[in-house]
Amino acid sequence: MATWGRWLLPTLLCVAASTGGTQDPTPLHAISEVFFCQGGIPAEGAALTLDQEPLFWFQFPGKLWIPALPDLFPPLPPHIEPPDHLQLDSRLCHNLLLLLGSVATRKVAEARAVPVVQVFPVQPLVLGRAAVLVCLVDNIFPPVLDVTWQLGGVPVTRGVTHTPYTPTPDLTFTRSSYLRVTPAAGDNFACVVTRPGDNTSTVGYWVAPGVPSTSVPLVTLLCGAVTSLGVLLGLSGLAMFLVASWGRGGGG
Repeated sequence: MATWGRWLLPTLLCVAASTGGTQDPTPLHAISEVFFCQGGIPAEGAALTLDQEPLFWFQFPGKLWIPALPDLFPPLPPHIEPPDHLQLDSRLCHNLLLLLGSVATRKVAEARAVPVVQVFPVQPLVLGRAAVLVCLVDNIFPPVLDVTWQLGGVPVTRGVTHTPYTPTPDLTFTRSSYLRVTPAAGDNFACVVTRPGDNTSTVGYWVAPGVPSTSVPLVTLLCGAVTSLGVLLGLSGLAMFLVASWGRGGGG
C-alpha cells in the first residue's frame, strides 16, 4: 500500500475545433492544459499541449511559461493563463492533498506504471561530428523519476538537459532527456530511468554504428571450417585411392 502523499490530482481542459465543409472535413485538433500536484518532486506541474505535443510548460516557482521550442514559439500571452491563477490552483491542490491524505493514507493503493524507454539520435548520425541523443520515456505514473546517462557504464552528466513532464490522454506522462555527444564507432550509450525508492531501473541502449571488431565473424569461421573439412576429406580419399592402387599392384 502506498502513502497518500503521491496522490495525483490532474485537471484537464480539452477544447476541439474544426473548419471546412462536410465534403472535406478538417481533422479535429485538441488543446489541453493539465495541472497536477503531488507529494513527490516535482511538487506541482502544468503543461499546455496541442495534439499531445508540448507547447508550453509552467515553471514553478518561477511563475513563468516556458515554450517547448524557444526558437519557434513566442511567449505565451499572459491573459490566456495568468501565473497568479496557477499559483491559486497550486495552493488549492495541496490543501486537497492534505485533506484527502488524512482519510486515505494506507487505505488506497498507489497507481504505478512501468516506464518505456527509447534512445535514438535526433538527426541522422555522422561519426566524429557533434550530435544529440534523445531518451524518450513514456508511460510515466506518477511523474516522479530520475533519468541519467552512461557511456560504456560510466555516468555522464555534461551536456545533459531534461524536459518537464508532459501529460497524455491516458493520464500518464512523458519526459525527454537530451545528451550532446560526439560519438565514435562502437560507443555504447545507456539511458537509465529510476523511480526514487525503487530497487529496479528501466534502461534503454543505443550503440553507435560501425563497431570495430578484432574477432573473426561467425560466417568466416563456418566457411573456414567447411573448407578445412573438405580438404581433409579430399586428402583422405586420395590416401585411400593410393593404398588401394598399391594393393592391386602388389597383388599382381
